[in-house]
Amino acid sequence: MQILTSILFLLFYTPIWAEYGNCVLYEAKYYLKDGSSFKGIIEVKGEGLASYLSEQGSNKYTSDQGMWQLLKEITKRNNYIYIDDGGVKPIEDYGKITFYKSMYELPIKALRKQANRNYTPVYGIVPKNDLVFIDLDEIEQIIFWEARYSKREWLTSEVVIADRDMIQTITNKRYWNALTVTFQNNVLHVQNQLMPGLQMINYNSSINNEELKRLATLKFSSFYLSQNQFQFIVDYYHLEKNNLDHQSWDNLVYSYRRRYWQKLRDWFWKRNVLIIDVWDTC
Repeated sequence: MQILTSILFLLFYTPIWAEYGNCVLYEAKYYLKDGSSFKGIIEVKGEGLASYLSEQGSNKYTSDQGMWQLLKEITKRNNYIYIDDGGVKPIEDYGKITFYKSMYELPIKALRKQANRNYTPVYGIVPKNDLVFIDLDEIEQIIFWEARYSKREWLTSEVVIADRDMIQTITNKRYWNALTVTFQNNVLHVQNQLMPGLQMINYNSSINNEELKRLATLKFSSFYLSQNQFQFIVDYYHLEKNNLDHQSWDNLVYSYRRRYWQKLRDWFWKRNVLIIDVWDTC
């Protein structure tokens, strides 16, 4: 039971450093030692110096050398663990930093005006094919490009790793209805509004509010309450724990959590329902 408790804590743990402060996107051109190159984005959020820009849009990291320093700090603090990768990172790339070749900051448009809301939320969405996993030792040269504040309203939400069809739907269509799932004191709550929690945004006209609530209760009750959902983690613990150091194990469990979460998101998206994990607002 102690093992399972620790595992569940890691599965649903959200780092404190991501709950407060600003969010800055750093874009640079990366030249690798194998001769290849790419332009990549990393996202830094929290209360550290890297999360703030001057009026001129700069800080000590907004230069070629500054980007080297930033990546070293991210690696040293193991913050690369919490850069969303949608659970698609191969096992051989555990411990590498996740870069985004592109990020769409898209408004989620409602079919009708929502009560008490005269603005449109903006979320960060990255195509699955635009993820790059790089170890610091693989980089030969960095050319800083720009840094800017994120346009996202929900700065402490996950970045959504999506297929192209999802991005096209969000860009071109308005959603029919939405709700938020929360879990408090062993009780599942479903709220008919967008708020911190597991947001469900429905683009399927055949799913009404009651059906959306039914699907939420069906899938998320199991997601939170059934220990069987995490049996693969327990099994992996017995198989691999003795071969991994503590940090590597934490990385592995977090990655498995992302993979499981992504499978759940894919299940809902087959029904044109978008899921976004929002744990707080700034």
